[in-house]
Amino acid sequence: LHTSTVFLYPTVAFSFVIFLLIWQRMLPGKGWAMRDLVSVSLLLFLLFGIKFYAAATMLCMIGVYLLLDFIDRKDSRHTLLQASIICLACGVSLVVFYNIQKASAGEPVFGWAPLAAVHQIIEDANMYPNSQLAMARDTLYTIGKFSPRLVAIEGFSLILFTIHHFGLRAVGMAYLVWLIVRKRAVKSDIAACAGMIFSFGMGILFAQRGWHWWNTLQFHYYTALIAAFYTARFVYEIIFLRTDKRYVRIIVILILVLLSIPDAVEKAIEIGKTQHTTVSAVEMQAVHELSRKPQGVVLTAPLMPETAYVSALSGHTLFYADEQMLQNNGIDYVSRKELLSEPENLDLNNIPANYAYFVRSDPNYELLLKKAKDTSFRELYENDEVVLLER
Repeated sequence: LHTSTVFLYPTVAFSFVIFLLIWQRMLPGKGWAMRDLVSVSLLLFLLFGIKFYAAATMLCMIGVYLLLDFIDRKDSRHTLLQASIICLACGVSLVVFYNIQKASAGEPVFGWAPLAAVHQIIEDANMYPNSQLAMARDTLYTIGKFSPRLVAIEGFSLILFTIHHFGLRAVGMAYLVWLIVRKRAVKSDIAACAGMIFSFGMGILFAQRGWHWWNTLQFHYYTALIAAFYTARFVYEIIFLRTDKRYVRIIVILILVLLSIPDAVEKAIEIGKTQHTTVSAVEMQAVHELSRKPQGVVLTAPLMPETAYVSALSGHTLFYADEQMLQNNGIDYVSRKELLSEPENLDLNNIPANYAYFVRSDPNYELLLKKAKDTSFRELYENDEVVLLER
């Protein structure tokens, strides 16, 4: 959840912008005029299309904000009108951006799995493994009785999890709660706290359908975003507004800076080592050529999700793409996966694809190209990296 890495994901980066634009509308704390309400509804509509986790968190914040506005105004008609417009925007966005019928046909997207993600902090070899604590916890759960020791283990794991994932931003989380306890919070602060609690809770209490069950941790992007602003506000107060002796402020600031160094160094090293996927200029020429063609289904090689960028950059639908997304939307991908699992036995006549996009570096390139040319595919475009076919 480091700020230097989350922006590597375009949907997260764009969702942050819209999230902040809506949050900005809450800051005056005077309620929304109709023009503000319409702009918030449109932004929320877009947010659902870009990142569900962000939209769900923001919807929680908006709900609390409208409730607080109702308490101030005592105008139920005004609040119901605003809530209805917000709900309409959400409903339309779900219909437009999500396949509700298929997604609701199977098991729920989110399932109850309290602290499943937190448990990894003392189980994963890349984190802070402690087999004795993990075994003790599992044993106590097996017994099925309340135990102060179990509470202590889970509490320790949760604190370690929070520090590991949020780092210095944990200060902002504590500061926001402190503002509310000391009755210094305004409506936007209370709404932000509700969003922070909601997103943090969704990340640690639920698992997502599919083998990427930990995807609910994406809610924590928005926990971290909210906490980051209150961390900055806390530091601002310490530097400019507090009347403590100067050396006290300097000590506090130095402690905060020192606490942030290990995580920053670790992430800088990680970014330097990580090899990110790139699409060469030569391959982009093939993608551009595909984007100019009428809409159709594309069979890609590599056959599995490594070529999901083809759909993103060309606007065409892939015959087989990211299994996690297909599963989340309730789409039966198993039969297609079985068709593609053995390229040597693949019959392209059974693949309802309009185009074939074969990357030359793929191990199955020669085999698939021969199969395509033996069927009704004809060559449409080629360069040093890609062959594009059509039928």
